[in-house]
Amino acid sequence: TIDFDQFVAIIDGKDPLLVSPMVTDTPSSSDDPPMPTNETENEVSDSADPEPQVT
Repeated sequence: TIDFDQFVAIIDGKDPLLVSPMVTDTPSSSDDPPMPTNETENEVSDSADPEPQVT
């Protein structure tokens, strides 16, 4: 998933990775470190768990 800033960047024709707090190490990204970390951990744990994929 992408956040609103990344969505706007894509619409404006910019690189969404430049706005992504998960990629950049700017002071603004240090204001909310738990949010990107939790999203990454959830995605990794979901993809690492084979049970949802086996039906």
